Amino acid sequence: MTANFVANGHAPLPHLGALRVQGADAISFLQGQLTQDFALLKPDHARLAAWCSPQGRMLVSFVGFQLHDADEPAVLLVLWRDRLEAVLKRLRMFVLRSKVQISDVSDTLAIHGLLGRTVAELAPAVSHPWQRLHTAQADVVALWPAVQTARALWVGSSGQEPPAGDLLD
Repeated sequence: MTANFVANGHAPLPHLGALRVQGADAISFLQGQLTQDFALLKPDHARLAAWCSPQGRMLVSFVGFQLHDADEPAVLLVLWRDRLEAVLKRLRMFVLRSKVQISDVSDTLAIHGLLGRTVAELAPAVSHPWQRLHTAQADVVALWPAVQTARALWVGSSGQEPPAGDLLD
């Protein structure tokens, strides 16, 4: 017997944090450090990126997208919170003379996962994976569906929650 369970709603993702990489050289700096070229990324898209060892082994993966509310180029990298401090320390070692500031902005953000019809309710414009919707309240990034159920990442200001949908347990 197979269960036909469809979950809808949102859930906080406290195990995720975020780094903000900002400055005149932010995009080129990240191109030299990560597996994704953020210069080619359209404003309405996000991408999965990885930071690898010199031997090519993946150390950390990120969901990243450009921020367009800043005066200078900026990228937000969402990653596992328990890896954040080590990644921040190592990335700062490679800044050298680049005009880049890297900061932990986890405490200023609320990160939630959206599931099922809640994705369509909150972000009807996101129709395919890695599409990003920027609103005044949050950024919503569509992820690959799981068992044919829509999923998305919701990144808003600290203390906020997605405005609609049931809270998942």
